[in-house]
Amino acid sequence: MIRHILTCLLCVTSVTSTLFFSLQAALAEDKIPATSFTELKQPVFKRLNLFGGKIIPPKTKVQGYSLNDVAQAIAYFSTSRNNLAFLPHTPFQILYIQDFSNNTATFTVPPGTILFVPIGYITDSPPVIGNFPTTFEQAANYVFDSQQISGKFEIVVNGVKTTINDPRYIGGPVFAPGLLDGGGSHFLQVGVFLTPLSPGEHTISGQFSATGNAVIDTLGQAFSSGFTYKVIVKGN
Repeated sequence: MIRHILTCLLCVTSVTSTLFFSLQAALAEDKIPATSFTELKQPVFKRLNLFGGKIIPPKTKVQGYSLNDVAQAIAYFSTSRNNLAFLPHTPFQILYIQDFSNNTATFTVPPGTILFVPIGYITDSPPVIGNFPTTFEQAANYVFDSQQISGKFEIVVNGVKTTINDPRYIGGPVFAPGLLDGGGSHFLQVGVFLTPLSPGEHTISGQFSATGNAVIDTLGQAFSSGFTYKVIVKGN
């Protein structure tokens, strides 16, 4: 079953955005491996100028979590339509819809908070769409191929839009038996980690659409959903 879930940032084609590479350059200059974004504290973000909701490279482990780890942690929460009883405890803030009548939410976070923004997810709960993958390699084709999902993922931070079309931002498929959207057992999602936002009020929004042949064959039509979040970062 295909569902929408959340949001956020910039203007990336095959991950070629200025902000993405400025983050890579900052990490390199400070001799911090891009694959170990684990214990960066607020003073480090300030010194490296990493505020602003920049997309963190997809293979980076953030505070001990890979994108696969987040998919595993969030599977039951997402498929429950964001029932807080299933919200995982993580060292970063997961953004999620609180009001499904207009797909919005408001979050207040302390300075230095890393954000995780799920953009869209797919499960093998019935009706199963297309040839649901069992490996990451299969997932890349499944999510983006026109014969399968043909997913389009956009994320916007404070008016700056990014198209996420790099399969490395797929988490999963992970094994999660008894999913709450119909009893499936495998979950995958597209999502991004963002560096902390500066103090003040921010808007994060986005869009997930699925227009592939398998979607239309199964659901009778293409799928699309948007979302908007307000994120308030407390002052120092």
